[in-house]
Amino acid sequence: MRRSKALTLGVGLVLAGCADPPTAQPDPQPFAVMSSDVWSGTSVTIKSAGFVDADPSAVLLDDDSLSYTRVDDSTLHVPVPDSPGSHELRVVSSLIQSTPVSIKLNGFLSASEGPVFQGRAVRGAYLTELYGNGPLGLRRWNVSTGATYDYPVSMHDPRLGGRGVGRGTHLGELVLMDGTDCARCFMRQDS
Repeated sequence: MRRSKALTLGVGLVLAGCADPPTAQPDPQPFAVMSSDVWSGTSVTIKSAGFVDADPSAVLLDDDSLSYTRVDDSTLHVPVPDSPGSHELRVVSSLIQSTPVSIKLNGFLSASEGPVFQGRAVRGAYLTELYGNGPLGLRRWNVSTGATYDYPVSMHDPRLGGRGVGRGTHLGELVLMDGTDCARCFMRQDS
């Protein structure tokens, strides 16, 4: 009897010695967004050492869940919706700190109508410029400020009748066409 108690006690000690001791949960790791100012409808890249051990439960933009793709052991690629404005991005995981990161999604918040162009319009030397035929001649519209500049009639051959405007062969040239294979080039001059 004594021997069986000793054997039982010995087996119990061996089993208890083989069991893994409880491990402490690692400290939550911070996460970082590689760019906090992105275009709405594109994506952000999130990095954290906490992604090494497990995928997060969720990535949230405000309260909306986002899908993500793992790039490597510490990086996630997260598409963001077409929702311009300021937002809070959070990663839900016991291995990641729950502090949200502010991000700004750029986009088109509103639209406004521009000036009337006859025929076609072409982009100018700057992304914010648009050239076309106005009611009296060549017209330039700055799409960012909304300002419209009508160039004097002397820059526009009235025989062209608003048939078309196009890019010249050299930087700063505009070609005004009359529809009969006749064209005139004018140097663009900012006012």
